Amino acid sequence: MNKKQNILDAWITMEQFSEGDIRPRDKSYKLLCQERISKKYLKEIDEKDQLIDWKSYFVEEMNCFIQREKISPKKQGEVALIMYFGIFDFSEVVEIIREKYQIEKTQEELNSSFKFSLSLTFDKNLNSNCKAKCNST
Repeated sequence: MNKKQNILDAWITMEQFSEGDIRPRDKSYKLLCQERISKKYLKEIDEKDQLIDWKSYFVEEMNCFIQREKISPKKQGEVALIMYFGIFDFSEVVEIIREKYQIEKTQEELNSSFKFSLSLTFDKNLNSNCKAKCNST
């Protein structure tokens, strides 16, 4: 029996069951891109620099979501903003480990999944619930 292979297999199994899966092509996720932020959220500091009023942007985004999804006032307290950082393809990590420790590929089918390194969660009023999760890779 190959000890390295057994250790890698156990680690892969644990990672697949752990929190942190994300579907990057999911249409309900919105990519945050500074270039796509409306000019109404830009604040001039001087002629060269601008700041983005992120709080106003996110409050409006959440209100639009509530209206678009027709969320009842009773359920609006459950609405949250979640930001994901460090999204990566889990299979790439497995390949790096295989190469580093010279572990041969097996015929086992590995579910391809994407993980994230960090998520930040805010309630409807943009208060952090202080449950940021950091997944180590």
